[in-house]
Amino acid sequence: MDLWLKTGSFGQLPNNGDNNFAGKQENGISTSGLNHAKEVESVDKLDSDDPDQSNLDISISSVRSHEEVGDSAATETRKRRRKYNSDYIRYGFFWRGTPEAPRPLCLLCHKTLCNESLKPSILKRHLVKQHKESSRKPIEFFQEKCEKHKSHLKEGAPELIEPTVREHVTSESFRAALSIVKSGIGSSLVKPVAKKITKIVLEEKVKYEVENITLSSHTLKKRIAAMDENIKNQLVARLQQSKYFSLQLDEATVSGERTYLQCYVRYVFSGEVHNDFLFCRPLSKNATGETMFNVVDDFIIYNNLDWSQCVSICMDDAHAGTGRWRSLARHVQEIAPFAELTCCCFYHNELIKKSLPSYLITVLDEAARILNSIKERAPSSFVYGTLCDAMGGEHCKLPRHPEISWLLQGNILLRLFELRDEVQILFRKCDDLGDQVHSFQWLLKLAYLSDIINAVNQLKQALRGKGITVFQVQDQVKRTRAKLNMWHEYLDKGDFGPFPSCAEFLVTAEKELDDVAVKAFKDHVQSLCSELGEYFPEPNPCLEWIRNPFEDKKCIEMARNKLSSESFDSLTAMSADAELESLFWQSNLNSFWVKVQHKYPELAEVALRYLLPFPTAYSCEVGLSMLLSLDSETSNPLDLEPLMRLRLSDIEPEISKLVHQRGQCQS
Repeated sequence: MDLWLKTGSFGQLPNNGDNNFAGKQENGISTSGLNHAKEVESVDKLDSDDPDQSNLDISISSVRSHEEVGDSAATETRKRRRKYNSDYIRYGFFWRGTPEAPRPLCLLCHKTLCNESLKPSILKRHLVKQHKESSRKPIEFFQEKCEKHKSHLKEGAPELIEPTVREHVTSESFRAALSIVKSGIGSSLVKPVAKKITKIVLEEKVKYEVENITLSSHTLKKRIAAMDENIKNQLVARLQQSKYFSLQLDEATVSGERTYLQCYVRYVFSGEVHNDFLFCRPLSKNATGETMFNVVDDFIIYNNLDWSQCVSICMDDAHAGTGRWRSLARHVQEIAPFAELTCCCFYHNELIKKSLPSYLITVLDEAARILNSIKERAPSSFVYGTLCDAMGGEHCKLPRHPEISWLLQGNILLRLFELRDEVQILFRKCDDLGDQVHSFQWLLKLAYLSDIINAVNQLKQALRGKGITVFQVQDQVKRTRAKLNMWHEYLDKGDFGPFPSCAEFLVTAEKELDDVAVKAFKDHVQSLCSELGEYFPEPNPCLEWIRNPFEDKKCIEMARNKLSSESFDSLTAMSADAELESLFWQSNLNSFWVKVQHKYPELAEVALRYLLPFPTAYSCEVGLSMLLSLDSETSNPLDLEPLMRLRLSDIEPEISKLVHQRGQCQS
């Protein structure tokens, strides 16, 4: 006690053998504890104005702090740190952190558990409950995952960890925005429905988690802009890597007021030829060819693309002869002299209209007037629907198409012809349209037009798709022309067998057909066959080796004069390569020539320059349909391009990257 009062702290008292502060106990109570209690009590009895009072308070707090440190150290000593066992890999777990205190890391969901969870039972429960589909996987499956994780860390990449709840919510917000754009469903409908479903099927608390996914119009617009920029950057990066690319341009007029310039690109990436949407920019009504060229040139320059990579620019044949497009072609050739200027091989509306004589165009015009007359007047439309139901008509609704060009698509004329009985009842013989509906000659021409348009539409359907090659187009056109020549021979005999609508009408009408109508139909069939020949000229026989360099040796001999001696020797060697022949039959034509670039670069360059130009206007037709639907949904023309890119592009947005960038901006 005297030592404590003099020094202000407990010191180690000398051990005389009689006093043992650690071991002696009386009645189960520690002697050192009793002595300590007495000493503290005596200190409490000291006068408060004692000069050494402050020193005593400091000493007491020091004693207590020493005791607390000792207790925590003892607790830390008693706490057991579990170690990672290599057998835990069978449950899909590796470890992260320090070797002294490792934490289990799930190799499937990258979730990190606490050190106390390093127990086989806990790890197995996590595998079975969270990853039931992988619980029966062999141990080699998890070992492969572990090796990939180790190599990922060796490359200096950040450690894979479980995304936070906020990142999950943001990712789902991006995916919901993408689905809304592609499906056209309103954002005001998606979220309330999702909340109701989760509340009914799951639990009440899940509804509040769905509430965190923001789908307001402002947020949706930001998500669309971010995904649009991400897809465009990916596309530009692909074009910069591609050795060649080709462009397709189309001028589209919407609602008779706004005009847009659509542009699509065809390029080589990852061993395949891809088609994608490039841009859609508004144009003024009086835009010149130079203005359209500047729109394309600004996009090329702004995105650091090279005109020398462009091998072809394709445009609509209906506009190719106009002054504006000639001016555009002249500007393109000045800056890209090696780019080939081609025309879209297939706009079936223009093809049919060019071959139609005046009397058939009159029938189309009158058919459009009949359709509009029914749809514009509510009583007529109601009576027409009632008649169809009463007479068992196959179609109860007629489309409204004020322009003749729309009648050339689908089966509109065929539907009108099949409903001729109902239309005849609706139109009395009181005006010119009523007279036409009841006229035998007019109905026969309508039946003939429906059969011819159906044949051309079959050709169009055969040429749909982004992977169509110029050889496939030529083959389909060749078959269609052979079919038309056969129909011409049938008409010479007075046989309408190839024309099902005409044959059915002649049987039901029980009237004889005059020679004038037969001759008119024959002339039109021959004119249509000639138009197809002008649209699709015969392929160059010197380039047939591109179609198949292994089968026909005559095609290889014909290419001798078109190829250099080195290229011809390479072609001869390629035709005898059994390994490449096996690759040819396993791949499509475009990807085959992309894959042989490293071995036969000169032959691949000639082939790709011939295959890369757009063979059809399929992309433009799909884009025009999308443009018409989106134009009615948005009032700002500048908002159309992001929406069209998200709907038409095959490139998926990198949502995880966008979420990461957004998190960095907020931090």
